[in-house]
Amino acid sequence: MLAMGEFTGGDVVINDTSILDGSSTGAPYVIIWNSDNFIATQGTVTGNQEWEIPFTLYERFLDWNSALNGIRDTRQAIIDKFDAVGTARSAGGLEATDIHTIRADGPIGEVYPRYNTPAQDTEATPVYLAQRMIAEVNEGWG
Repeated sequence: MLAMGEFTGGDVVINDTSILDGSSTGAPYVIIWNSDNFIATQGTVTGNQEWEIPFTLYERFLDWNSALNGIRDTRQAIIDKFDAVGTARSAGGLEATDIHTIRADGPIGEVYPRYNTPAQDTEATPVYLAQRMIAEVNEGWG
């Protein structure tokens, strides 16, 4: 994800939840999901597509303080990378592609062991804290 020090190549995946099945020691992780929402328009000569690309940030849970601070800091690093002038706004250098907004798509939540029942979750400690976010991407041409 944008060549950030917080992530190695295997920490960012597309549609692959198996990254959460292994050890949480490599976290934070990001899973980028297929886009559910888009708008495609065309004026007289210029076409435009708006994509909402969802991704979820997962932070390892050791205790509440370190996990909440960790997800806050990693989320801020992602935002800062996108806000840096001349960097990631072009979506990896693709011409006419602009990541113009990153926003939360819900609150920070807990992720419990996969095979727990809901009753067990009330007594368990989370494995991760997670937050789903949206990158709004404009793809224009013409």
